[in-house]
Amino acid sequence: MSWQRRWFSSQVAPFRKFVVVLALLSGGPLPLTHTNAEETTARALVVAAMVDDVPIYVAEVEAALVDVIGEQDLPESRRVRLAVAMMEQIVDQRIVLHHLRRRKLAASRHRVDAEVKHLAGRLKRRDSNLAEHLATRGISEQALREEIHWRLSWQKHLDEQLTDERLAHHFDEHRRDFDGTRVRVSQILLKATSEEEIAERRAQLERLREEIINGGREFAAAARELSEAPSRAAGGDLGLIARRGEMHETIASAAFGLEPGELSRPLVTPHGVHLLQCTAVEPGEKTWRDVRDELRRAVTHQLFAEIVEAERAQVAVRFTGAIAYRDPASGRLIRPQPPR
Repeated sequence: MSWQRRWFSSQVAPFRKFVVVLALLSGGPLPLTHTNAEETTARALVVAAMVDDVPIYVAEVEAALVDVIGEQDLPESRRVRLAVAMMEQIVDQRIVLHHLRRRKLAASRHRVDAEVKHLAGRLKRRDSNLAEHLATRGISEQALREEIHWRLSWQKHLDEQLTDERLAHHFDEHRRDFDGTRVRVSQILLKATSEEEIAERRAQLERLREEIINGGREFAAAARELSEAPSRAAGGDLGLIARRGEMHETIASAAFGLEPGELSRPLVTPHGVHLLQCTAVEPGEKTWRDVRDELRRAVTHQLFAEIVEAERAQVAVRFTGAIAYRDPASGRLIRPQPPR
């Protein structure tokens, strides 16, 4: 399994800000190979974005995408959504690498050279060479070195940070999320799709929440009357749920932050707008050693997110428009302009 696939599946997927990362950006079919050296060279030098003075190449993004999803034929709408996620993830990686470089925590040039040499040796044993490998992936040697530098630097940082002491501390701070605790939760769901509907339903549930808190209404009765989920017949009761793997992450995360009798604020998921009430907590008995792998993934995500948040304002990010991206200021999706 490639490092890109390992990265996205083990570091990102468990924390689903959504993240199924990836898909191609320009809207056309994925270029798995290139037909001639001239075209390959030209494409390898097209820049998608700059993070300070470090480029992110279109072909670099395409190569990472192909490595993760292979030859899947995705609908254009999903391809564009994944494209945006891909660009954001690579930009964030560059921001983290900028931080590691600035603090002299990144892998050395010597280690990158050694890794490139090792790759060349593996290719030679397969009757290939580095030039053919770069041409097949459609990337430049500079892009390959940046890719390797990121992988080695991040792993070096994790090796230093993911100590038993840190994992145990994270477990103690978030015990309910990891020790096998289950919570019993009820919900009121109001379906909504458009932004206008979501805003209306959110306001409606905010008013209902205040009414329930002030004793003017019971949650179960309101669920039977208003909820549009199958659980309405049971007063909204969803039963005992685990922290992961059973409910949408937005629901599970909020539910595990509640104490019995406490209500959430309105939450938005693809299903609509939800109001939750915790009705019971069933404590778990696992220790941090029982869930070491889960803790490593969680702390990895935390480290990555903290660096990005702290460093983003210090790094200049500029998108060229060669591929789709989300404008940082407005949040609008910007598609590449067709050539005139």
